[in-house]
Amino acid sequence: MGSSFFIKDTWQLVHPYRICRTLSGNISKDMVKSYTEVHSDTNEILKKTFLDHYVLSNPEHFIHECFPDDEKWQLLLEPITKEQFLDQDMFFPPWWRTGLKLTTHLSHRITCDDGRITLGFMGTYESVYELVLWYNLELVETDLDIKIENDNFLQKFVYLIRNESTWTCDILFPYTGTHKLVFYAGKYGEPLLKILAVDIDCKVCHPEPVPLPINTGAIGLGPGPFMYFSGLSHPSYRSGILHIDLSRHFQIKFRMDNRMSELISIKANVLSSEATSNHSEDYEVTNELTQCCLIRRRTYKEVVIDVFPPESPGQYILQICTETNGYLESETKTACYYLLIYDELPLQESHENCGIRAARKMLNASIEGKNVNEILFRIQDCASKKITEVDLDVQRARGKAAILNIKQKKLHRGRKVAVDPRLHHSNIVRQSEYEARLHRLINLLERLIYYLQHGDSSETWATVEKTNAVNQTVNLLLTLFSKSDEKEKDTVWLIEELSKELKQHGFIILPEDIRRTMDLMEDFTFNHRVKIASDIFKCVNEIVTLLISEWNALER
Repeated sequence: MGSSFFIKDTWQLVHPYRICRTLSGNISKDMVKSYTEVHSDTNEILKKTFLDHYVLSNPEHFIHECFPDDEKWQLLLEPITKEQFLDQDMFFPPWWRTGLKLTTHLSHRITCDDGRITLGFMGTYESVYELVLWYNLELVETDLDIKIENDNFLQKFVYLIRNESTWTCDILFPYTGTHKLVFYAGKYGEPLLKILAVDIDCKVCHPEPVPLPINTGAIGLGPGPFMYFSGLSHPSYRSGILHIDLSRHFQIKFRMDNRMSELISIKANVLSSEATSNHSEDYEVTNELTQCCLIRRRTYKEVVIDVFPPESPGQYILQICTETNGYLESETKTACYYLLIYDELPLQESHENCGIRAARKMLNASIEGKNVNEILFRIQDCASKKITEVDLDVQRARGKAAILNIKQKKLHRGRKVAVDPRLHHSNIVRQSEYEARLHRLINLLERLIYYLQHGDSSETWATVEKTNAVNQTVNLLLTLFSKSDEKEKDTVWLIEELSKELKQHGFIILPEDIRRTMDLMEDFTFNHRVKIASDIFKCVNEIVTLLISEWNALER
């Protein structure tokens, strides 16, 4: 569509724009199957849902969407041919909102001659803990007499490896034919929209297509938003793929707030599979190769996961899960996956000369210190000695440098004087001070739902005093979370919806709602026979008090 004007006896297209109705493929639970209960409610790909996007056509973007035959309608300084248009990267409108950039060229249709392709994406710094990237690979046409009964089978040949704000996508093709690859993206907790699609003509299948034990789905390989919103942070290894000697003991560390450690427990599994049949969904889960423990530090707790070497070399998936202990039932979520590739020979001892071993020794010594520049210098020294970035020691050094950089940024930020005192209207669940209160409030909401549905053991639970206390509590919650205009709806339904939103998005609180909540708290009437009401009041009071103290600190 476009805006046209009748000028000089003819219609002129002044500025074309498109009304795009985005329709995207499958729902996540259809692709995750056994992991539906883990994150099907967290990220959902839109199915049969239309979103209208009014796209003002930047010439650089417009040429990706359509190709006018008449050169004057291309809106480009230098017109291009249809062949050049088909060689452009194929993006969909939501791509421009993700902040992603392709580091490898990708046209509408590409040919694969060796059974493997590699794609690269680069995001922004904010995308490290926000952006979720997902994929779907389908075999559209083939001359082979095969039938893929399981949709998850082809997804296991997609290695989506995350390293902070960059992604590397390696795809191994077990069959020849035409494949369709689609990428979806969106912020954590929001619907994932189609951003990129490409057709791949695979002429030769990969000689050794080794599938992953499971379909990692939207979580991918490497730490990301799912890890952060599960209560873990500061991973010692940032890359999702790690090469390890079979004779070497492997250890990975995370940080956890002291209060969070009382609400969640950590466990780790090693997944292995040699299945190559399209009928097989079996994989082996091993708990004996992992050991988790918590180490108390001064201001936080450290999660230490020891992974012992398996009996045979190969590819293994390290699955790290968090289990939240709720009031009614516990909930297990997968925080992140790591791809562990065990090599048969001890590479560091058998193939390294004295110079490489000396560089590695100096690198490990710098990791024990707190000098970021020294660590980065030793990493560069290792690179000059042909020690690659996928090396385990280099990855550990990168993780330590990232942690030290965060500490320096916090110290620098604390020395600033002129800070905007306004409350930032973003998701504040990321701040560790709020994380324990978030989980506590969610558990209290579950108790409140149970109370509203069943009451307590007393026959007089619906007395006037108790009803007033519960009504005050519900009113307090709806006011705090901008739902005061929905008071006429069913109370149980409102609390259930509020609990779901908190699980997905965390706290999103506006200053005016804080002020209204404080006014209600002054008139709150306690009833010792309704403990759930007083517990929720105390939790809300802690949240409000913490926010007010932050405002006061910023104003000072």
